Amino acid sequence: MRPIILSRRKMREQPPFKADGCHPAGTEDPPVWFDFWNMDDRRLIRVKAPYRPGEVCWVRETWALVQIWTDEAGNADYIKEWTEKLPKELPKGWVAVYDAEWQEAHCLSRDDRFIKHWRSPVTMPRWAARRYVRILSIKPVEDKGVWRWEWETEEVERP
Repeated sequence: MRPIILSRRKMREQPPFKADGCHPAGTEDPPVWFDFWNMDDRRLIRVKAPYRPGEVCWVRETWALVQIWTDEAGNADYIKEWTEKLPKELPKGWVAVYDAEWQEAHCLSRDDRFIKHWRSPVTMPRWAARRYVRILSIKPVEDKGVWRWEWETEEVERP
């Protein structure tokens, strides 16, 4: 199982020429390899997609590892943020919280929140993930001269 950040992802290596188009290479079904071509100088390059249809991935998102103390009404009264190196598993008494969920639940603006040091999605370990998705399809699309991977996913239960 691999991590994924759910956004259109720029291809790590762009075709080394102005591609006129792209189509599945036809080497497997569902497609994982795609052919890019340029008709002027008759060049072709084959590129492998970063994920396979059917693969289950855990979703990385902006997050924080915290301890939360609440008042009598259940509102966050004090929050302590994890400042050490990330542990191999969730420490007892600590919780992973997520930027999008936190902002919505507490009706706070980005500048008016208790948590000051949100962690990048790239740093999120698997044990902190709350969402898992199955890749349904993946294809390259061109956007203003830049090729990106675009995928369809469905939410699945934590494996």
